[in-house]
Amino acid sequence: MHFEWFETSAILYLVAPVFLFFATFIRIVVAIPGCTFIAVGAYSLIRRTRWRDQMGGSLVSVYLLAIACVWIWLSGGGGPLHQNTDWIKHYAILNALAQNHWPVEMAGQTGVLRYSLGWYLILALILKAVTPHAQNVALSLWSVTGIFIFFRIIAAVVGSRIGAFVAPLFFSYSVGLT
Repeated sequence: MHFEWFETSAILYLVAPVFLFFATFIRIVVAIPGCTFIAVGAYSLIRRTRWRDQMGGSLVSVYLLAIACVWIWLSGGGGPLHQNTDWIKHYAILNALAQNHWPVEMAGQTGVLRYSLGWYLILALILKAVTPHAQNVALSLWSVTGIFIFFRIIAAVVGSRIGAFVAPLFFSYSVGLT
């Protein structure tokens, strides 16, 4: 069985934070087998992937990437548009992860940061490696990547070039972004 590049990309996009979580948040006796299992699975998946685009090539991908960029921009991610109060929470969690040792312990408290961390971990690792001032760029790139992969899967499910162009717009309209 072979996979298309966007299917593999979707799985790696979702599994990378899990791998990072196991490697940095979990005790070593669980982390080593967990990371090994994930790495072997990812390697096997990558080997069985066809890396050539079968539907419309680069034109469809460029279009879907542009729609993903607009989608994230309109939702307030990383851009100059209004960001609702939900973004305050996103930035607080991202900053806590980027500026502290993992697992994060909240200052002066006995508990640890408990939240669904998958979307934040890769971003926080990038911000640890570069600068916290790259927060908006990292957030935007990670989000656009996820939305682009999602739109590419939708285009493949629809199965036609016209559907590939219409489906992301229909989806965007259905969630209220257009």
